[in-house]
Amino acid sequence: MRIVVDTNLWVSYLLRPHSPLAFKLDELTRAHRLLYSRATATELATVLTRPKFAPYINYDDAQAFVAAFIEAGEAVTVSTEIHACRDPRDNKFLELAVSANADCIISGDEDLLVLHPFRDIAIQRLTDF
Repeated sequence: MRIVVDTNLWVSYLLRPHSPLAFKLDELTRAHRLLYSRATATELATVLTRPKFAPYINYDDAQAFVAAFIEAGEAVTVSTEIHACRDPRDNKFLELAVSANADCIISGDEDLLVLHPFRDIAIQRLTDF
């Protein structure tokens, strides 16, 4: 399957690397094709280096994680502009999923989850995937 994973899950993964969530994300990464766009990769890099996460995620680890994420994932050029999400900052995940013909968006964000399904793309919590 072709999967888009919301930034909030990657942050949780790094904050709690031995949690059940991290274990499920590891499984998902091994079994499916992870997709990213320039906008989603940039958001991940930006969020992971926010000062509020500095006590938990050091800069070098954040940069290494983003590099590994990019290496393991499939880059997608977004070809569709979408304005469907009540939080406009989350439209980038919908744009990526539609442009990449993704099967699913995995998120914990209610602003995305309420759109399930979006243009025949499932939007699910990781625990429901």
